[in-house]
Amino acid sequence: MRCPVCGAWVEPGEEYCPNCGYDVYCIDEEDDF
Repeated sequence: MRCPVCGAWVEPGEEYCPNCGYDVYCIDEEDDF
């Protein structure tokens, strides 16, 4: 998926964006509701 903050690619299974460190895992969890 892509980081919603900086647009960098985040590998599947990764919790944080490698570019800006944003916690992208939280977004996936919220989408399940």
